Amino acid sequence: MALSRGARFILTFIVMAATVSIGGVVAMYLLAGQGPEVRSGSVLWLRVPYNLSENVRDDLVGQLMFGRRDTVGSVVDALRKAKVDDRVQAVVLIPPLQEGLWGKVQEIRSAVLDFKESGKPVVAYLEYGSGQQFYLATAADEVYMTPTSSLDLIGVA
Repeated sequence: MALSRGARFILTFIVMAATVSIGGVVAMYLLAGQGPEVRSGSVLWLRVPYNLSENVRDDLVGQLMFGRRDTVGSVVDALRKAKVDDRVQAVVLIPPLQEGLWGKVQEIRSAVLDFKESGKPVVAYLEYGSGQQFYLATAADEVYMTPTSSLDLIGVA
């Protein structure tokens, strides 16, 4: 039984749409599956965001509305991976510009101290120095600050 012209058009359209969709999914998988290239002797520049959350939203609506947010765990995980990665030779730590919760700062500082056990150097670069930023920077081997920045250490004993 022969198909009518309209039925052939619809069938052809469905097959082409499925082929394009499958090709798009494969292309997205190949592009998203590749991580950044890390060369030997690399330095990890770790700029700690000020608005770290404790956990990642796992619902689709929350991810679409708020996007991917950095968490304390992702920063700690980056330091753990850099510790065992032979291609990473050092870390440059840039503390957040705004004050956050002390617990988050302490957890990241502990991860920096753990990274230092690998024997790799850690350098902190302060754009502004307040109590939390300086506290985090004290885990580094060296601390640098721009000459025009201020160091405001009020309130910490």
